[in-house]
Amino acid sequence: MKSKTLIGGLIAGVISFLLGWLVFGMLLKGYYDANMMHYPGLTKANPYIPALIIANLAWGMLLAYIMDISGANSMAKGFTCGLIIFFFVTLGADAFSIAFMRLIRIRLALVDIAVGAVFGGVVGSVVGWWYGRGNKSTA
Repeated sequence: MKSKTLIGGLIAGVISFLLGWLVFGMLLKGYYDANMMHYPGLTKANPYIPALIIANLAWGMLLAYIMDISGANSMAKGFTCGLIIFFFVTLGADAFSIAFMRLIRIRLALVDIAVGAVFGGVVGSVVGWWYGRGNKSTA
């Protein structure tokens, strides 16, 4: 794997971690709590941070890899690529959750899909910037 992709994945993982804390941990926490089923012992009071870091780095690497092979080398292309990838990933994950578990309500899934897509777009725009920096033809 190219060093550009590894650094892009690291950047995406860090941005995803910080943006996730802001969006899901602060801004939308109440909405998610109100629209999820609660079962004793299901969720932890505090997340296990090493696993959270690994998860964000994994998503970042996936996004960076796909963007690298697709040639997304501008903020606009990165936003579009990230939006599409995260839309389908979130749609698939939420559809599985609704199909097999009594954990989230459909209205939460719809919000989650929209927020996840925009979230991916923002992270993708940063990676697109990283890939296209210094490239005059992507302006």
